[in-house]
Amino acid sequence: KGDSAAALWLKAKLQLRAGKFADATNTMARAVEIMKTSAAYTSREGEEWATEDLSAKGEYWGFASSASGDLGGLRLARGDFVQALDVLFKGQLWEDAAFIAELVLTTNELKQYVDALPKTEPPKEGEDYNKKLRYLLGRRLVRDDRYADAKQYLSPPYDKVLEKYVKALKDGANEKLSKTERAQAWFTAAWLARYDGMELMGTEVAPDSFAESGEFEIPDIAKQRRSGVYQKVSYEKNGEQKTKNVPIVLKASSKEIQRLTANKISPDIRFHYRMIAGALAIKAAAFLPNDSNELADVVNQAGLWVKDRDEKTGNRYYHIIERRCAKTEIGRADIAKHWFVDQSGPWSTAQEEAYQALHKELKLDNSTTE
Repeated sequence: KGDSAAALWLKAKLQLRAGKFADATNTMARAVEIMKTSAAYTSREGEEWATEDLSAKGEYWGFASSASGDLGGLRLARGDFVQALDVLFKGQLWEDAAFIAELVLTTNELKQYVDALPKTEPPKEGEDYNKKLRYLLGRRLVRDDRYADAKQYLSPPYDKVLEKYVKALKDGANEKLSKTERAQAWFTAAWLARYDGMELMGTEVAPDSFAESGEFEIPDIAKQRRSGVYQKVSYEKNGEQKTKNVPIVLKASSKEIQRLTANKISPDIRFHYRMIAGALAIKAAAFLPNDSNELADVVNQAGLWVKDRDEKTGNRYYHIIERRCAKTEIGRADIAKHWFVDQSGPWSTAQEEAYQALHKELKLDNSTTE
């Protein structure tokens, strides 16, 4: 009983347990609204609170963050996708909001939401979530090949890198250029996709984990929701080790599953842009003569990029080396190893020099680890 935020939060939980989803959503929405202007709640002792914070300055969430997560989950399960993004985004539950932004909303729905955000000054402290969401949208637009739309949303100076990438794609497809010029253009696009791919087209959450700078894998929420399984846990019973699935509490609707399928990252592989880079390099290879040093260099680089992502594709590229590059230095080294060697050739050396010069001009970090 009562109309305090905590009472409403608990009431919504009980309504959800009773299967009253609409009532639970409405009650949780009231709780979240009250928490925006109320003193913070916490179920833990010894935590410091700041009036502007949604959650405690400690290990555990406060009620406000928990309620925002609950409301976002309810709206997602009910198919209110834009509203689900809104509550999670405003609740600063970033990775959950990013999942909906990247994989549930259509690109146009996300663009409309971002464009409607009020223009505000960046916060003096903490994350600028508006900026993060704009950048997420920019990378999604690049993945959709909507380069003209993407430019204004990318974080500078990657809008300039995108210009180089788009020009290379156009030159590669330009039948008025010579075969060598087209091959060089495709390889330039491949190089940029490989070494600036995270910043140009990387996903915020799975599979690329831009939110963690690519250093740590983020749980694949889309996979969890498609399968209905949250995670597998191990336990011991009668001295035997067993596993069981922990099911998703709020199941994905058929409408959500359709969207997750339609918006699935292609290819759905960690650091997926490396696969794109490899495919672009193979386009370059199509214009180069057999047993040329340039061809061996290009295909070998493509193989190095994809071999740890997709062995089947790596094997396909290796067979190109066997068929078309056996008389070259790199080709002989690959064949002797029965796989790709970490060796530069004329075009990869030139591309690395151009890449370093571009990053110096744009004052970018030249790290190319991911």
